[in-house]
Amino acid sequence: GYVFTHKPLLLEAFTHASFQRAATPCYQRLEYLGDAVLDFYVTTDLYDRYPDIGPGCITDCRYAGVNNETLAAISVSHGYHHCLFHHSADLLREMTTFVRWVAQGGHVAAASAYEDRAADAPKILGDLFESVAGAVFLDGGVEAAGVAIRRLMKPYLERYATPETVVLDPRRALQKLCQQKGIFDHMEYRIVVGEMGGLGMGVFYKGEQISFGEGGAFIRAKRVAARRAVEYL
Repeated sequence: GYVFTHKPLLLEAFTHASFQRAATPCYQRLEYLGDAVLDFYVTTDLYDRYPDIGPGCITDCRYAGVNNETLAAISVSHGYHHCLFHHSADLLREMTTFVRWVAQGGHVAAASAYEDRAADAPKILGDLFESVAGAVFLDGGVEAAGVAIRRLMKPYLERYATPETVVLDPRRALQKLCQQKGIFDHMEYRIVVGEMGGLGMGVFYKGEQISFGEGGAFIRAKRVAARRAVEYL
């Protein structure tokens, strides 16, 4: 594995804002940097490995490899959740639920919107991998960071983020379908109340609701609503 030269960067990468320790800043700046770092490495890898695919396919594959669910699963696979410094019972509960789901073989990324059962990935777990990526980039430079990040992500990129294996995110699928039909400007998402009284996400066409989705988080509800809208159209 990668060995840090500047150890405080590693400590910062695993420090949540809820952990009050004056000497160590929280991971948010590293996470912001890491988000751009991951986009760069995954995009350049896709560009080099698949010279015949277009920008649209690169976008779909990159999203499948660099999204909160996939990055959260990578964090869990390497035990990052055990190293997080925080003082939040809610975070602990959310992480525990997701860790159990992954251990049971639950899918991640866009594929989870096609399951009847899914657990929402806590944002903190995706942020953790991004913050670590940012820390490695600052500590080791472009080349060392590229080697370390690609090694960590390789199994997940091969499973979810190739032209042969990518599962199109339902939101992206709905966008493409609407553009093909020339109705994109008439589609919109709205937060709505479901039949059982819970909040969810609806897809509307010219002001008329054509689908509804719900889930533990609005991003999943939006994916489910988009998938059902695609089926409707």
